[in-house]
Amino acid sequence: MIRYLIPFMCCLALCLLFCMRMHLSNVMVMLVPDKNDTSNWGRSNGGLDHGNQSKCNTGTFRTFDWNEKTQHIILGAFYVGYAVMPIPGGWLAWKIGGKRVICFSVVWTCIMTALIPFSAGISVGLLVALRALDGLGQGIAVPGIYVILGKWAHPNERSTMISISLSGLCLGVLVSSYASTWMSTAVIFGGWQFSFTAYAIMGALWSLAWATLIYETPDKHPFISSKEREHINSLLSEDEQKKTHSVPWLDILTSPPVLTVTLCIVAFEFGYYALLSEMSQYYTLILGYHFAKADLLILIPHLIQFIIKITCGFLADVIIYRSYLDVLSTRKMFVAITLGVSSFCLVSLNYFDSSATIATVLVSVAYSVHGFDVAGIFSNPMDISTPFSGIIAGLMMTASNATGFIGPLILEMLTQDENTRKQWNVFFLLIAGIQAFGLVVFLAYAQAEEQEWSKNARIREDERKSLFRRRSNSEDVLETASNY
Repeated sequence: MIRYLIPFMCCLALCLLFCMRMHLSNVMVMLVPDKNDTSNWGRSNGGLDHGNQSKCNTGTFRTFDWNEKTQHIILGAFYVGYAVMPIPGGWLAWKIGGKRVICFSVVWTCIMTALIPFSAGISVGLLVALRALDGLGQGIAVPGIYVILGKWAHPNERSTMISISLSGLCLGVLVSSYASTWMSTAVIFGGWQFSFTAYAIMGALWSLAWATLIYETPDKHPFISSKEREHINSLLSEDEQKKTHSVPWLDILTSPPVLTVTLCIVAFEFGYYALLSEMSQYYTLILGYHFAKADLLILIPHLIQFIIKITCGFLADVIIYRSYLDVLSTRKMFVAITLGVSSFCLVSLNYFDSSATIATVLVSVAYSVHGFDVAGIFSNPMDISTPFSGIIAGLMMTASNATGFIGPLILEMLTQDENTRKQWNVFFLLIAGIQAFGLVVFLAYAQAEEQEWSKNARIREDERKSLFRRRSNSEDVLETASNY
């Protein structure tokens, strides 16, 4: 089953990339100790209490006097680069192959991560530039995954392979804060400086394994059995194995199914990032949980979501393969579960806000069901156009990246005068409304068959090759005649 090695390695890649992305944020409290905290070890961004100064030895390592604004600029610089590159990354993966693009993304991120301690010691400006460059490199990984999976996955296996691959992001959320804190405080790693190098080494080892074990297509893989190669090629139609010579940019950017899934992902990401970033604050400030209990309550929906992501792709493929539902109905069903159930739970908070236990369950379910997205929204680009799915995924990422900033800004505006359940319920209603809008749009306009512009791109490529062969044959005939 060599083909399933592809999504497994993609899962590890996204997990590593997310951990390296969040590492600076997770250890920022060690770089900038709270002057009012005698232990010199406050709370991380994830809300995890990790001990005192004697445990992490922060006093023996260099710290920085960065104010809140500077910290936000340093951490936010990553997302400037991350928002720019998905569309160019999708084009690059289409042009040179997903294997190279993904490998470059991980290697580039390793280099940027390893340089962070040195750049921090030189200047803030250099560190900000490095974070932006890091974002540029990471922005091309997901489009690259779509491209390489498009060459290995039959339509009946697409949901499974995408769910395994993209579950790496959820896995990264689970392990990043814990792994970062452990490496930064463990004596074996020598403090927070070397923890960045440790991540870079892990990424380098992954890159070596990727370069050795992964190939762009089944035909190029030396370790795959002939039986599995024939199985993959027999399941992929002749059209799906053809290469395209040019990208129909105008058709992609104006395609109703592409615009539909892009709008849907914006609604999804708004709710996802809002809950991801604000759950800790809601549990502690509004529901009154102790930090340690809040940490555990946050961990549970992350774990549930990871399990859902791993399994629901396989479930979707079974539904399609056994003809319980067609592809489009399956995609709509999982999008309805994702956005519909989440929105219902958030609306219900207005009626059960007197019980902290019920409110906790509703918020946890609202976040956990986002794991079903991989069998609905994120599988749809490959339905629309397998050869250009990387570019479609890049367009979706670019459009949705801003939602990570918008949600917290809206919450800050709502709670700036009074931080109460009433203001939070308004925020949850806003999330529910946006998600419901995305759901309605997807149910009304989504499609799950290859678009004509995608088919025509292959036809034009066939015509181009046919014309090239005719010209070559004509030149050969003329050359032969001239010899006589």
